[in-house]
Amino acid sequence: MSILTHRWGVSPAADRVWSQVSGLRPSKSAARFPMVFQAYIDDSVSDSCSVFSGHVASAEAWANFSREWEEMLPYSSMDKDGNFNFKMSQMAANPERMERVRAFYKIIAKHVSVSLSCFIKHQDCVSAQNKILIDDGISFKYEGDYFDLLFQGLLRTLHETRDVIHSVVPSQEPVDFIFDNTSKKRRVLDNWDGWIESMKPEIRKRFGSTPRFEDDSKFLPLQAADFWAWWVREGCEAGEHDRIEKLFPIRNNYSLYVWLTEEQLLEFFCLKIREQHGDRRIIDKKTGRSL
Repeated sequence: MSILTHRWGVSPAADRVWSQVSGLRPSKSAARFPMVFQAYIDDSVSDSCSVFSGHVASAEAWANFSREWEEMLPYSSMDKDGNFNFKMSQMAANPERMERVRAFYKIIAKHVSVSLSCFIKHQDCVSAQNKILIDDGISFKYEGDYFDLLFQGLLRTLHETRDVIHSVVPSQEPVDFIFDNTSKKRRVLDNWDGWIESMKPEIRKRFGSTPRFEDDSKFLPLQAADFWAWWVREGCEAGEHDRIEKLFPIRNNYSLYVWLTEEQLLEFFCLKIREQHGDRRIIDKKTGRSL
């Protein structure tokens, strides 16, 4: 089903995906049919781990996904307003609901092209910062937070794998990003502008318009992102980084995972120091070696 054959008014969730593509009201959207790929992203945080995760698919696939997911929502949980709304944390709180989770997973597996995740262990970030000494006397403290690191890691992952996933997300097609509106909107936009400006024009074209922020109770692909982020974080906490692949394999599609390790974070912090302060001497506190 495409936007030209979509039956408006049958599934409000599918209507929202298509109308969002053209930026018009549903009654006017059928006049346009762009090829658009969308990445719906959410985060999941605990005391020890943070995750940015979600899925990429075409607008057509997301519209079909939304219609099927909407039909399954009565088997999820009810929010404070009395509406059915899938939240993985609420599903996990009830054994009966957990038995229904795989049915929701099957809808994700049926429609998404790429699942991508970036995660960090908080202790790795602390350890990387504690290793850095600037000019033989100045300790380093990163002024950003886990959110900034994960956001940049997620964008870098998608950028560096576009040739790999070309068969399902053609490298010449831009990808639009949609976040849950509870995300740190200002931080996302600031990071986005900096990331895009740093890219070569030919690479910049692979990323779509400025990220949008939507209500996950209305834009159901965000609930699929919530599903994925929760399970990736659970695996991170358990030390089983491939746990989600074992529990929920998505065949014939791509699953991309990036763990920002202590060494990677150390390299990133050193790069930031040199960008901001020039060619300063940076050494490892523990070994004395130059970084």
